[in-house]
Amino acid sequence: MTARPLEQTLADWLEDAQVARRLGHEHDAELIERFAREVKVSAEDQLTWLSEAQVVVRSGCSARWWRARFPELAADGHARLREGRREYRQVAIPRRIREVRSHG
Repeated sequence: MTARPLEQTLADWLEDAQVARRLGHEHDAELIERFAREVKVSAEDQLTWLSEAQVVVRSGCSARWWRARFPELAADGHARLREGRREYRQVAIPRRIREVRSHG
């Protein structure tokens, strides 16, 4: 079996829940929907796409730096072009480390 994007897997299962509901399997539909909602919350970083500008702010690295890494991230499913703009999965973008200074 080939892995599908998580977004597509969740959408397919939610569609199956609608079919189950139409066939009178309300309990099954509710279980599927609850599971899909909980997975979506748990996988928020995986499901959230950031613009290149947001990535620069989050990481502290330049847009040029991210553009150089775009092909590799795209090959791994962590970057995409959407309407001609680069987007990156939040899970693949480290947060900027802020230096903590002690007073004393």
